[in-house]
Amino acid sequence: MHPIRTAVVLCLALAAIAPAAAAHDSTFSVTTTPDRRLRIHAAYEGGYPMIGVAVKLRGRDGIALEARTAKDGTALFDAPPPGYFRLTIDDDSGHTIEHGFTLAAYQLDGTVRDLIAETGAEPTLRDRLRSLPVWLWAFVGAHTLLTIVALVGWVRARRG
Repeated sequence: MHPIRTAVVLCLALAAIAPAAAAHDSTFSVTTTPDRRLRIHAAYEGGYPMIGVAVKLRGRDGIALEARTAKDGTALFDAPPPGYFRLTIDDDSGHTIEHGFTLAAYQLDGTVRDLIAETGAEPTLRDRLRSLPVWLWAFVGAHTLLTIVALVGWVRARRG
């Protein structure tokens, strides 16, 4: 088959399967327990727990905590001191959640109220790229593939 026809067929096949290949959404929640621990729950679309995935908390002051989720999709951390933290949940198969939050001060009576406050942190470049529509990624991939095929054809034609 001619290289251009092959490229066109591949591009059409990629465009057809791209929406089906898109990863499903994942969600998380951060709550506190009465014994001053952070409970982070991670789930796939439909509420299915993310089991055994890496959960990391990184603070600006050098604090780094790591855990893996249990069968119910939760990871528990002894509550770190108040401050800004970056939460990363990664299942090593393309589902990554990154989110910033601030731990507020604890109450004097030992309970935890309003511990989690959203910071509205700027999204990272990775977050912005992941938010692009699937059809755009399919178009960019098809365009790149066609460009490579055309370049290979041009080089072959020049060599004679």
